[in-house]
Amino acid sequence: MCAKFYFNDTIGNQNVTSNSCFTVQNTAPTIPTTLTLKDPVNVSATLTANASGSIDADSDAITYYYEFYNLNDTTTVQAYSVDGSYIIDSVDAHDKIRVRVKAYDNINYSEEKEVNRSISNSIPSFNESLTTQFVVHSVNFVYDVNCSDLDGDSLTYYDNTSLFDINSSTGLINDDPSVFDTGVYYVMISCGDGAINSSTAFVYNITNNAPGMNSSSILPSTAYTNNTLKGFCNASDVDGDYLNYYYRWFNDSGIITSGNLSSFAEGLEVNINNLVV
Repeated sequence: MCAKFYFNDTIGNQNVTSNSCFTVQNTAPTIPTTLTLKDPVNVSATLTANASGSIDADSDAITYYYEFYNLNDTTTVQAYSVDGSYIIDSVDAHDKIRVRVKAYDNINYSEEKEVNRSISNSIPSFNESLTTQFVVHSVNFVYDVNCSDLDGDSLTYYDNTSLFDINSSTGLINDDPSVFDTGVYYVMISCGDGAINSSTAFVYNITNNAPGMNSSSILPSTAYTNNTLKGFCNASDVDGDYLNYYYRWFNDSGIITSGNLSSFAEGLEVNINNLVV
């Protein structure tokens, strides 16, 4: 901007100054009055910053520039730019992020405003859905449970059953059920990072197959008074269980005698009991 001055006296004599020029300096925008951040925020989530409230005395258009800085690592994780969003990385887990903003009118920047935000703990998650498990009691049961944690925390596995103990470090289940464990169980599995647990359940169905009769006989096939009758059985069990035999002698008048024998290997012919007629 320039100016010159004209002046004259009462009789018309006139004079004029030379141009006097100067520059009107740009006025920087005022510091933003507001800086809001999304809360809470976890690893892999987007931390979004929004600034407002700056005033420019020259009526210039204002653009906001943002910087994201990890205070724990003393590292600039995203340099100043117009992008007010930052995706939280796993290296930021459990740390505190400082967000700074400044207003810009294409010539000057305002002073900075800053807000800090702590990164929240991420909840562990199961890699696969747990499904119903069927196992014959004579077969060893193996089930590998896997969880993940976005923060990279060490995980510990837990169960709520007395049938087995899940490996607390690997999540591997190894069970050798017996015939006495036969039944249907609802098992809760949890994995935790020391701060919070995730839990889910699965149905554990331990089965037992019924034995089958291979043959049975009473000898002699023709009997007379005072003869001894001998009862024989031969049964098998696909589970390989030892067998208990139950017998009952009876005639037209009813039961004569009954009883049982236990712990016989399957697939063998056994003389169960004898009766004198």
